[in-house]
Amino acid sequence: MRVQSQEPVKRTVLQRVELPDGRMAAILILVEVQPNSESPRHMHPGVEVGYVLEGAIEFQIDEQAPRLFKQGDSFSIPLNTPHVLKVGPSGVKLLKQEFQCRCFKPR
Repeated sequence: MRVQSQEPVKRTVLQRVELPDGRMAAILILVEVQPNSESPRHMHPGVEVGYVLEGAIEFQIDEQAPRLFKQGDSFSIPLNTPHVLKVGPSGVKLLKQEFQCRCFKPR
């Protein structure tokens, strides 16, 4: 039996809804991040809103100072905004809604 190493981030898509005009999608995702993980600076093709279910996560969004979000906190990240995340020794579980634009999708 071969054991594979566990990825630092596990994403489970709970629901995906294509909005009526076909140019936007809303995606509900359960995100679980392993303890002591960090992401490189990155961005997403849509607005993100989230709610911390367990643990804590630190985001540095664009050029703002890093901010810690704990269990019960919500956050948002604007469209195409660079950000970095850091997770401490307890890991984090959060619920995230992404709104992705398909603005350049051929009709």
